[in-house]
Amino acid sequence: MKHLYYALLLWATIASAQPADTTFVYLNNGCVDAYPADLATVGDMVGGTLEVTWNDNTIVSYAADDIACVTHKGPTDLPQLTSFKINNKFNDQVYTDVEATVSDRRIDLQLGCIGRWLTPSFQLSDEQAAAYIGSELQRSKISRRRYDTDVTYTIALPGMQILRRRQTSDGHPQKYAMEPYGRDYTLHIDWLTDHATNVPTVNINIENGQMVSSKDYYLNAEISIDGSGVFPSMGATAVQIKGRGNSSWSSNPWDKNPYRLKFDKKQKPFGLSNAKSWVLLANKQKGSMLSNAIGMKAACLAETAAANHMIPVELYINGDYRGSYNFTEKIGFAGNSIDLDDETDAVLIELDTYYDETYKFHSDPYRLPVNIKEPDFSEGETQLTLDDIKGDFNHVMQQLKEGQEIAELVDLEYLARYLLVNELIMNFELMHPKSTYLYKERVKGGSKYIFGPVWDLDWAYGYELNYKYCVGEEQANYYNRVNMEANQFMHDLRYVSPKLDRTYYKVWTRFMRNSLDELIDFCADYYAYARSSLEHNYQKWGDGNNYAVSATNAANWLRQRAEYIYSHLTAYELTDEEINGETGINDVLIRDARWTTGLADVYNLQGICVKRQVPVSELRSTLPPGLYLVNGNKFVIK
Repeated sequence: MKHLYYALLLWATIASAQPADTTFVYLNNGCVDAYPADLATVGDMVGGTLEVTWNDNTIVSYAADDIACVTHKGPTDLPQLTSFKINNKFNDQVYTDVEATVSDRRIDLQLGCIGRWLTPSFQLSDEQAAAYIGSELQRSKISRRRYDTDVTYTIALPGMQILRRRQTSDGHPQKYAMEPYGRDYTLHIDWLTDHATNVPTVNINIENGQMVSSKDYYLNAEISIDGSGVFPSMGATAVQIKGRGNSSWSSNPWDKNPYRLKFDKKQKPFGLSNAKSWVLLANKQKGSMLSNAIGMKAACLAETAAANHMIPVELYINGDYRGSYNFTEKIGFAGNSIDLDDETDAVLIELDTYYDETYKFHSDPYRLPVNIKEPDFSEGETQLTLDDIKGDFNHVMQQLKEGQEIAELVDLEYLARYLLVNELIMNFELMHPKSTYLYKERVKGGSKYIFGPVWDLDWAYGYELNYKYCVGEEQANYYNRVNMEANQFMHDLRYVSPKLDRTYYKVWTRFMRNSLDELIDFCADYYAYARSSLEHNYQKWGDGNNYAVSATNAANWLRQRAEYIYSHLTAYELTDEEINGETGINDVLIRDARWTTGLADVYNLQGICVKRQVPVSELRSTLPPGLYLVNGNKFVIK
């Protein structure tokens, strides 16, 4: 009699309701399922069961005992999105925090940055609520995706879902699935780079109209920056300028030379971190205008130590156009590079065959040329001596040469990230060695050496092998270069430590899953923004008219090389924590009562049932890693 009562009650509810777009099935466990009229048909109660037929012929059945009511009235007091922000802490190409305007159903944001991958920060009105795009859970300060077009965020409480139809991009029929139901917000980003007619302009006027002709002394000057509507501008500010670089420097002051800038007080040009010293990279080698920007983006994505940022600029000196440059941080102990709390016990080393620093030595063993970049002993701001640094560094080299574990002496996580970037872009500078940086915060205090920052990338991407960028050599063996001076050191560094081997596989796994697509996209994004500057540079220096092809080649080459390297690594069984790091992202599922109890059929993305009637609590322990459909929702096992 009880089932008959519920059947009559439900039939009366459905039959007497006024026509509406959506039918809501309220369940006794607090869940709510919504069915738009154009996507599904809610049938009659038959034998104590209510059936809903989707337009793709999927049938969902409800027992009368499980249903509280069926109505065309949806839930009220849905949770809201209360704030939405793009924080530069979580977005390497964003240099100023940007707060969006959140209205009833919209999120409006104006943003100036190169690249369209973002990690938003947001807050919700209810701590039980969650944010979704489609069925994918979005986590504040963690979730990252590309924002090419407007997207819809759904703010939903657990257990509320609605039937949606999604158009596939691969030509397959439209897919039907239950997705979170709640308050929808459309995010619209006004990309300031779309409105920019050129990259920022840097104007430097040198005292008495002089031109930079030396790396040894500074000239007094004044700098101003026009951010071109994308980056912050800077009014006329006192600065000093001199030459820099090794093979890139020319004694001809009218050549396309690189420069070093030094302010009297700390500045934040372009919104970058506060510091006095900065660099203008010339990228003067033919075909190299994208190399540093793409490589440093890889370093940011891999989270190497003190990764640099590359901002394309048009440089004018004394009113004369000098070409397209990259404005970037100067490597050193500073707030915009290696930012340490205490530098008195710290050392920054550069392994470099130019061997041109005041304080230097050759390592024992390996005979590596060791330049001491920091500290400057003449300034008296350190407690270290040259012998302290020499003895400490040689101890690491001796351990390495003898084939002993180096995990207690070198930070393996940062070493793995550093090697990943250099192997990926095939930067053989390390094999000579040149521009190979590492530092230690406490030489006497017993901290570990950290490899980085990554630097000097204009001979990478296969250029050193065939004098072409991103053309061939995708499968070149990075660690087997017998004709290079430091090849034995680099080979030992990569393979001496079993712990490093596992760490290397871990950071590569993270990179392949979370960062490779963004790096590939960045190639085209950077070119699109810098294109007019590259063309202007071509008019001045004859280099810059084929970079559309170069950007495409770089994207294809990087993907092929990454896949080749990753497929040849020793594979290890990794935990979720190892793969995801501190993000804690383990899945993109809808969390409600139906995900913690009961049985479920599991389908792959091709619609084939791979397991039937699996206890939901055992899904993770019974399925291999992959993407599945469970109860009409995506379920990821990593």
